Amino acid sequence: MDLLLNQLDLHPLRAELYNELHSRPFQVLPCPAQVTHIAVLTTPEQRSAQFRHWQDLHIMLGEAAPPEDVSCYEATFGSLRIRREMHMEFASYTFINLAAGDETPFTETGITPLPEGWLEQLTGTVIAAFHLEVRPATDGTEGDLGYVRKHFEGMRLVGSSPQEGAARVWGTFRLHSDGFGRFMVMNHHMSDSQLGRLTQRLMEIETYRLMSLLALPVAREITPSLN
Repeated sequence: MDLLLNQLDLHPLRAELYNELHSRPFQVLPCPAQVTHIAVLTTPEQRSAQFRHWQDLHIMLGEAAPPEDVSCYEATFGSLRIRREMHMEFASYTFINLAAGDETPFTETGITPLPEGWLEQLTGTVIAAFHLEVRPATDGTEGDLGYVRKHFEGMRLVGSSPQEGAARVWGTFRLHSDGFGRFMVMNHHMSDSQLGRLTQRLMEIETYRLMSLLALPVAREITPSLN
């Protein structure tokens, strides 16, 4: 088969295109866990400052700083997992508190274990910032709703049952009193790998939903002229 392929005209980017899917690998996420995702618009001038700030986090945690910037970086320090992804127009940061317990949801979050004062020095313009609470389900879908409703400040909930009810996802698509959005994943029988893929998709959907709406004010402004 290798000899057959060698006789064909292979695109020079073929291997790179295959590898692109794995450039930002899915995470493996235990249950329970607390996740915070932040996406910031960034300029080319801000990128070097952001990377130095990222290096500072490692030093504050007593760890060796990464020597060079990469498109996707992930590390785990005790009960804190950190992840940084560089995109064309923004950078995203994911913080996972792996020591989540039975405390009230959203009283502690993925950013709770961060060193004091570090997050406040992050450069760039925040476009997305939300918490995900991953919890084991015990009482079925109706029990989920009764439990979840108490932790979204009375806002109207939107729910989904991915993978035929293997988990139940709840959110409001609104900002809460702490300035963050919120999602809760009630895990019925998803594996850690499945939970990792689910939460990553939620983070990407919410981030790109907000990114796509950045053009809405411009569209509203020029619509009368276009009409």
